[in-house]
Amino acid sequence: MTDLERARDVLSRSPAEALEVIAEALPRAAPADAATLCLLRARAFRLLGRHDDALVAFDDANAYAVRAGEPLLAAKTRIGKIDSLGMLGRFDDALALGEETVLALENLGAEGDAARARCNVGSLYWRLDRYEDALARYESAAQTFAREGDTIAIAIAATNRANALACLGRVEEALPLHEQARDAYRSLELEIEAAEVETNLGYLHHVSGRHAAALAALARAERTFVGQDRPHEAARAQIDAAEAEAALNLWPECLAHLDDALATFARLPLPDDEARARSIRARALAAQGRVAEARADLDAAEALFRSRKNLARVAHVRLTRGSLPGSAISDLQAAARAFSRLKLAGWAAEARFALGERSAHTARSLGAIRRAAKKHGRGWLECRASRALGRLYAAQGKPAEAIRAFRQAAFTLEAARTQIAPETLHVAFLEDKLGVYEDLVGALLERGRPLDIEEALAVVERAKSRLLLERVLASRPESVEPPDALRAQLSRAYRESYALDAFDPEDPRRFMASTLPLGELERAWDAARRADELQREGNRSLSGVEALQVSALRAALAHGESLIVYFATQNNLGAFVVTQKRVEVRERLVSLDALQHAARRLRYHLQKPERDTPLTRLLPARSIRSGVENVLRELYDALLRPLAPLLSGEKLVLVPHGAVHGLPLHALLDGDHPALETWEIVTAPSAGTWLALTQKSAPNTVAALLMGLPEPGIERVGSEVAAIARVLPGARVALGESATGALLQSFAPTLQTLHIATHARFREDNPLFSGLKLADGWLLARDLYALNLDAELVTLSACQTAQASVMPGDELLGLTRGFLAAGARRVAASLWPADDAATATLMTRFYALLATRNAAAALRQAQRELRGAFPHPYHWAAFTLAGIR
Repeated sequence: MTDLERARDVLSRSPAEALEVIAEALPRAAPADAATLCLLRARAFRLLGRHDDALVAFDDANAYAVRAGEPLLAAKTRIGKIDSLGMLGRFDDALALGEETVLALENLGAEGDAARARCNVGSLYWRLDRYEDALARYESAAQTFAREGDTIAIAIAATNRANALACLGRVEEALPLHEQARDAYRSLELEIEAAEVETNLGYLHHVSGRHAAALAALARAERTFVGQDRPHEAARAQIDAAEAEAALNLWPECLAHLDDALATFARLPLPDDEARARSIRARALAAQGRVAEARADLDAAEALFRSRKNLARVAHVRLTRGSLPGSAISDLQAAARAFSRLKLAGWAAEARFALGERSAHTARSLGAIRRAAKKHGRGWLECRASRALGRLYAAQGKPAEAIRAFRQAAFTLEAARTQIAPETLHVAFLEDKLGVYEDLVGALLERGRPLDIEEALAVVERAKSRLLLERVLASRPESVEPPDALRAQLSRAYRESYALDAFDPEDPRRFMASTLPLGELERAWDAARRADELQREGNRSLSGVEALQVSALRAALAHGESLIVYFATQNNLGAFVVTQKRVEVRERLVSLDALQHAARRLRYHLQKPERDTPLTRLLPARSIRSGVENVLRELYDALLRPLAPLLSGEKLVLVPHGAVHGLPLHALLDGDHPALETWEIVTAPSAGTWLALTQKSAPNTVAALLMGLPEPGIERVGSEVAAIARVLPGARVALGESATGALLQSFAPTLQTLHIATHARFREDNPLFSGLKLADGWLLARDLYALNLDAELVTLSACQTAQASVMPGDELLGLTRGFLAAGARRVAASLWPADDAATATLMTRFYALLATRNAAAALRQAQRELRGAFPHPYHWAAFTLAGIR
């Protein structure tokens, strides 16, 4: 093997080792070979991010080529130098060298090499945000490569053309070019090059609003770069991922990626990339209220961009700074002028919109911004501009125009949200966007025609529990999970951390966490789960659930059945009432602040009965009840009394909103009479979910599985399960060590009824880690998505199993959601830590009554009877039924 062959071979594996091989070979090489060795040295330096050293190596290569009398080789040595100068921000030098090199190579008849140099010049223009100039160079080079049939060069040109087209808003033209290039590199087993295209694809998906697909592509690219020891490329992928995460409001993840990238640039400086990272980091810091730190990052980024005469990036910095609280409007004015001068129409529209928010929009300016946003694929800007236009028309007393603009805003948001299938990403994306729906609902209700009211209800439903509805309609379990070893390790940690000797001696139903590093394990499993979800769902679009047909909803209601859908507008809670005959609305039942205050007071009073202290033993039972009953009356007056005259019959479906979730609506008091004395009540996450559940066909089985894990604090579980087994002949009973998750998994598809009596934990800090304790570990809420269930009824006879965290879009994360998503039609679960004796009595009676009535009627009657023996709502009202009656 010659020195050149050896150097090339080692370079493919280890750039650092290749430098040693080259240094050893150079003294004995002839001038032409020495020139080639210096080119390999320059490439090694570039791979290591050492572009200053690469420039020296390129100059050495040129000198050797001149000495060897090889003018073509000498000209070729300058091709890579163009790019390294650009990487170091020396754009004027790089452009001058680039044009000189293209001309020299053309004069030597080296059309292919001239095209490669032209590509590098195009990349300089691209980094300067001069996209039309870049595209012209790329397209010229592509024509040359096509004539020569150079597969790799064709792929390079396709990638570059796609980047420029994407930045010019021509996304649909760009996407197939990237895919063509990636497939070409993969066919040649060029992993690094394919990963570089994945990075470009990720950016393209991001600017197209497909942020989940962007993160999936960028994660794949970053893994490849890290595995191939390419720190600079990995850092750039992290910056792109941070931009996508910023669009999804994932600020902690965004900052983590940027901090990692900046750590790389501290070791291996790349000023332009560092400046870009700092400008994005400033947005993330500002979103978290760290404005002073954001300003410092923006100042540093602007200084770096100005030193390199990158005026487009300076304008980006000024746009971000102008959007910070207390900033001068001059920053936004300067950004708008710069973007217009540079013909970056999409960014110019962004700056004009921000400027209008600070001064005053006009209908004409907003119309122009909306058109520019639509043309250049800026969906969120189009949505915001449409919403602002709607508000402007509403203020001018033009309801029809306002409604049209609000509809367009909602339509644009719908198109964007359906591109984000992964659950956690979708919820985060909606965090700052639900006002779009509220404005449309408010405008429709203000006009107030019957059709407007029905449309307003459909709009409310578009914003409510859509991801759960997707899962209910899909009826397919998730089949892929994070690594089994990690999940098993987490289960072992739970068993040790929440063992029997870790119970609170004051209350054996409450766990005391041990000092084991559960948080670290949970974060690792959560990260693995998210990565798994991203790779499976990142490129999937949601099916786009059709808008709720109010006529179908009314037709699904039984005789004497009414449905109440609560909603919020302008800090007030309202409600739609739907019966077979009509849809009516009450807009202002209670302020959201007053509702949240009452909900907090209720939770406080419901804790009193479970505290067995000397003080509570001295208080009479009636005194303990009076506080909670006062709040229940207050909530009845706010949530049910104004709606009662509109209801038809005694069957009631309640769709809560916000703080209404988690309230024992069946226990609200009309005087001394709880609501369940008047109505047979079920709750549903949304009207659409309720409708989908009513339309599901009944299972073909009558099998029942009764699972129980008797432990301290719930000693009556065994007798509870035995009593239920007596009224469910043929039910399979699994008590103690036989009550395992593996058993549940195997029996789930055949079950009509599932009853689980055990300890439970609701995790408000991370609701997907809420769980049920089984003999072989904890069954977590997230595990339920992989459960293939087709049950008529699931009963969770455990503490706080109906508790859920209410996330943006009224997505309820908790155990009840998990079982509905897994295929259950009804879930009976508890809203607070239920009393063991009362729960056993309630469950036994509930199942006995199921023989002659539906689940809602059976639970209602069982709670009526229990109330006679245990008057405090804490004992009799903990359980609620979600789904259908």
